[in-house]
Amino acid sequence: MIIRGIAGNMKRIKITMPSGSGVGPMRQIKWATEDIVKLACNIPGAFKYQALAGVTTATDKIWGNWSGFT
Repeated sequence: MIIRGIAGNMKRIKITMPSGSGVGPMRQIKWATEDIVKLACNIPGAFKYQALAGVTTATDKIWGNWSGFT
């Protein structure tokens, strides 16, 4: 959900960019970037609690050296 949210906001920015530099488009970009920051702050927590557990190609480098990863 975190990555999907970030990707959705990136799409919003990409769609809004050609609209120009008016107040409306700039607000849309600002809101999207604020959402990205909020979502990105949750990434380490998702790994810490293994909220993304399941079939994965991740190596033990993350779990074996958690403090180095964060």
